[in-house]
Amino acid sequence: MKGTWILAVLAAFAVLISSGREAHAKGGLVVTMGMTQQTGDPTYEYIFNAELLAGSTLQNGGFFTIYDLPALTAGALTSQPNIHWGASVQELGITPIGTVVSDNPNIFNVTWQWNGASSIVAPPTSDLLLGTFIVGSTTELTSPPSATVVYVGSLDGINASNQGTVSINSVPEPSSVILLLAGVGSLPLYWLRERRRRRQIPRQAS
Repeated sequence: MKGTWILAVLAAFAVLISSGREAHAKGGLVVTMGMTQQTGDPTYEYIFNAELLAGSTLQNGGFFTIYDLPALTAGALTSQPNIHWGASVQELGITPIGTVVSDNPNIFNVTWQWNGASSIVAPPTSDLLLGTFIVGSTTELTSPPSATVVYVGSLDGINASNQGTVSINSVPEPSSVILLLAGVGSLPLYWLRERRRRRQIPRQAS
């Protein structure tokens, strides 16, 4: 029974690896990481990392859109890796030709577009990190969102190059991290005190 469970896990892992290779073979833009970070009470911002897949060329006007971000508001502020990236927040799109996506008209999307004079070219054998992209903050959340959202990319600003999903995970509040580190840091002290106490207990004669 245990061996069967291990084989099932390995098979599922193999499927994930093969699907990832298939996605990379298509080329394009991918969003590789998504998370939220608390900026106030109860305000949060969304943080994403994007990569240009090996051998791909991002032309002027190329972009990627992340759809239906929970509690995103009109006019939300954005942050880009440099001034050559533009950003927009809208209820529908921006969606490249050749893409079929379920886009809720009541939930805002965010699009980042490359406006540099030169194209960005990824090496033929490795992906290129484009940087960190931030949108927020939203004031409608009472707790960090945990969701999986759809994104789509376009290398030329017109046609779709790839499509996928990214999971959004929350980052602990700074105070929570400090408490966690304090708790972990106290473990060695507890271990030393316990060891010293045991040494002081006299052994009973057998």
